[in-house]
Amino acid sequence: GEYDAVLQTALRQQESGDCASSIKTNESLLKSRPEPPPGVQAVSYKSLAECYEQRGEVDKAVYNYEQLEMISPAEAPYANTRISELKG
Repeated sequence: GEYDAVLQTALRQQESGDCASSIKTNESLLKSRPEPPPGVQAVSYKSLAECYEQRGEVDKAVYNYEQLEMISPAEAPYANTRISELKG
């Protein structure tokens, strides 16, 4: 649906190295009502975490990895590893 189009835009922005735009796109997506399905949220949190990590914004990266961990058990091991490395 409309969430997927927005998510794809955010991921394209991230891939092209435009994390500033990707962060804005992802954050507005996550504020959408009704809220996006968990699968969309998971990809969005992961993208946010990676962008914040790339920018050296450790606290925000950790926060988004924690959200990813809660919403997606499948991604929890990856998120956990990233959090440990960021805090390490």
